Amino acid sequence: MFHTLEFMPSSAVILNMPSLNEAVQGEFLEQYAEAMKNEIAAFIHQNTWRTLLRSEADHSLKSTRAFKLKQIPDCASIKFKSRFCVGGDLQKEGIDYFEIYALVVLWSTISILLTFVLQ
Repeated sequence: MFHTLEFMPSSAVILNMPSLNEAVQGEFLEQYAEAMKNEIAAFIHQNTWRTLLRSEADHSLKSTRAFKLKQIPDCASIKFKSRFCVGGDLQKEGIDYFEIYALVVLWSTISILLTFVLQ
């Protein structure tokens, strides 16, 4: 039995997940710029990183930005998101990170626990 795959039109993909150039040159420039500013402010507030001059750093990792326009089914915009992504596969233990922590849990488990707590 074969299943057909339905793909979103390319214009919808561009609208919902634009590239950096599309985000900063498109009609939602202000909203995506604000999303980037908010994310950087959160990183600074949480002491996620410290700023170094390129000459002071031993090495730097490649990075990119991912953008997303979160919408509800009737296509009314809800939130403009910007995520700073670093090439984690290029990190070296003891230089770029010192410990590993990854929470692995099913959302159904969290839902069950919250149901018990709220009862």
